[in-house]
Amino acid sequence: RLDSWDEFFKAERWYAAFEKNGLDPAFYANRTRPYDEVMPWDHIDYMVSKAFLIRENEKAHAGIPTPPCREKCSGCGANKCLGRACFPEVTA
Repeated sequence: RLDSWDEFFKAERWYAAFEKNGLDPAFYANRTRPYDEVMPWDHIDYMVSKAFLIRENEKAHAGIPTPPCREKCSGCGANKCLGRACFPEVTA
């Protein structure tokens, strides 16, 4: 896990770079984005539909969990890319 590797992380360098380039990090990190905004990762094909991500975001804000894929298919769209069910033993 890489979530606690901070011995080389220098936050002040990042803030200096933001300031030097006239960028406000809060604009990128702390605002609600409209669903039709182009996201930095939209060009990546990660086998999950944007409609699914929007539904998941709305569910997350409502505190509604999504069951694990092996228990119940949530309709993310990956099966279309795979050409088959992600987990054949699971039904929708």
